[in-house]
Amino acid sequence: MTAAAAVPSPSLHRSCVSTYSSSSSSSRCCVRFREEERWLPRRRRRTRSGLSGAALPAMARPPVLSVALPSDTGRVLSIQSHTVQGYVGNKSAVFPLQLLGFDVDPINSVQFSNHTGYPTFRGQVLNGNQLWDIIEGLEDNDLLHYTHLLTGYIGSVSFLNTVLQVVDKLRSVNPDLVYVCDPVLGDEGRLYVPQDLISVYQQKVVPVATMLTPNQFEVELLTGLRITSEEDGLKACNTLHYAGPQKVVITSAHIEDKLLLIGSHKKAEDQPPEQFKIEIPKIPAYFTVCTQLCCFIY
Repeated sequence: MTAAAAVPSPSLHRSCVSTYSSSSSSSRCCVRFREEERWLPRRRRRTRSGLSGAALPAMARPPVLSVALPSDTGRVLSIQSHTVQGYVGNKSAVFPLQLLGFDVDPINSVQFSNHTGYPTFRGQVLNGNQLWDIIEGLEDNDLLHYTHLLTGYIGSVSFLNTVLQVVDKLRSVNPDLVYVCDPVLGDEGRLYVPQDLISVYQQKVVPVATMLTPNQFEVELLTGLRITSEEDGLKACNTLHYAGPQKVVITSAHIEDKLLLIGSHKKAEDQPPEQFKIEIPKIPAYFTVCTQLCCFIY
């Protein structure tokens, strides 16, 4: 073979087709992409002394590895808060989900110095236009192939309304998308977010969620029901089922000196939900994000 014969001809191209199937107990997604590497006509390389006769092939766009090589469990788009100090929001969600085998892409809804349980905090709250700009960037590169959407702390009505558009967009790509909504509103009688968000969650977000994971304070805000007993908690779950979600987990409820997790799964409209409770040992201290971590694992 001569040296000239080793140079690919201008018409040579290589095609690579890759398929995968990702499945879990509640979702299945299939993605196919095609990547072509083309060689353009030889171009001369410029040196300090002038042009040389050596040719350089045109560089091809690299394949999208996050799509070509997904996890077996699924791919999650996680839209939550980010804090510099402490582990809340995406900082508390991404690593546990990765340990469970998920491939996780985080979008930060806010960037704060610390979580809002402190006396003060500073930072930025993203709006809906900024979120949609990121989604369009993913779409431009065919990167919206998700099996799960997870949302947590959201700091503005504009952003939350755009999340609804994101749900529609992702379900147009994968109709079996599982949407897990942690409606972060507050705890122990105190709101963490603007009050305007409550009605948006009630009227728009809850109906499109697959799974809802509120705490006791949040479920009372969403349903208008006061929870003082286990029966009240189960009734609140049924109310939320009627609104849309198949699965509801009240991540913490303080009832008669007990700390309970109450779960409910309605598999079919004509069947009663499967419901359970877990009694959690109480520790006389204040912790943040424990219930969020619980819902990620569930």
